[in-house]
Amino acid sequence: QTQYKKYLMAEYKFHLKINKTELSKNLMTEVTRFTNNVLMAGVMMISKSFFLIVLFGFMLTINPLISISIVSILALIYFLIYNGLRNKLLSNGINISASNTNLYSIINESLNGIKETKFYDLEEYYSDKYIENSDLIANKTSSSQIISIVPKNVIEFILFTSVVTVIIYL
Repeated sequence: QTQYKKYLMAEYKFHLKINKTELSKNLMTEVTRFTNNVLMAGVMMISKSFFLIVLFGFMLTINPLISISIVSILALIYFLIYNGLRNKLLSNGINISASNTNLYSIINESLNGIKETKFYDLEEYYSDKYIENSDLIANKTSSSQIISIVPKNVIEFILFTSVVTVIIYL
């Protein structure tokens, strides 16, 4: 809502320079992506952080040295995984945004100019471009979702393996 109002209140020169497809795409998709991917992830992180802080507090009262060691090792592992995957996630996000812009442009051009689309026999051209961009969005979105799950699963595997090893050898 705020972004829409910002676009409406912008000076006329802004509207002469900007692509209307880009504005439409920003208003329609970026808000949803922000809500689903950033805002919800932030809420989940806050709730899980609270649980981890309480758990760490209990661990500190039992054995401070081991607790600090475990948390340090897990933080290092998570940091390494995050740094390894951060650029891929950023690249995926850029590609998704660009493809969304292309999709809106393709839809607007083909349907707003349906007379030209039919006259110049451009249906296959627009259809191929649409499929190309929607496939890229699907691939990059699924790749990003998988990448966002990997650090959690790796750390859980390491924790589970460590607990089983400690139980077996103690």
